[in-house]
Amino acid sequence: MRKSINHCRRASYEAAEAGLLTAMDRIKQFQDDYRTVVISDVLPNWSEILAEAGRCKASLVKSRQKGEQRHQDYDVLMAGFRDLVRHCGLLTSSRDELNKKINLERRDGRRFILTFMVTAAALLAALVFGMYPIISNHLSGAIPSAPAGVSGLADDSAEGPRQ
Repeated sequence: MRKSINHCRRASYEAAEAGLLTAMDRIKQFQDDYRTVVISDVLPNWSEILAEAGRCKASLVKSRQKGEQRHQDYDVLMAGFRDLVRHCGLLTSSRDELNKKINLERRDGRRFILTFMVTAAALLAALVFGMYPIISNHLSGAIPSAPAGVSGLADDSAEGPRQ
């Protein structure tokens, strides 16, 4: 009878350990999926979730060091598992909002790039078309005429020195 009870305890512990590991994997996957987004904007208790996962991991490591007596930590692991499962539910429900946030940031990024490219093209066009008369006159050897009302150097030299 005692062997059966110990076997049941070990099986319960292993089930709690497997559940805990699965929940920690889901949290890690969530963290990886949304590494480019500030998660705490959508989940204000994100740091608490990470801290709880860290505590569960530490208790799991501590429990594993006990060897055959680790089934005694079943209650601790099961409590941690229940907390992490609750947190995983929050993570799943917040994915939609985080995906919206990612899409908005991508759209803003594309809008910025498009605006930059259009502005650069406009500046380039203004530079090319604004410089075209000067370049074409220079290449043809013609001297650009001065606008009306502006005296040129050639006229000044004919009159002699100014006083």
